Amino acid sequence: MLLDLYAAEMERAQVSVSSLCIAAAVAPTTALRWIAKMSEAGLFERHPDPFDRRRAFMALSDKASDGMRAYCAATRRAGLGIA
Repeated sequence: MLLDLYAAEMERAQVSVSSLCIAAAVAPTTALRWIAKMSEAGLFERHPDPFDRRRAFMALSDKASDGMRAYCAATRRAGLGIA
């Protein structure tokens, strides 16, 4: 989920909750539980869709975005790829 949201941030794309659940490749209830935990931890932010109140978009918090950038930089310095 972190990597999916980070890639979306780099592409300036929005990721719906349902899309993030699918990307997690786990049961929807498990994905929703992870989303709730990551949101509570301050890593994910939920933004309502202004045109469809049934839908929300997820994004990395500034804290998580900074962490992902640092992780990617560290893997590059170590000569490792991101799987």
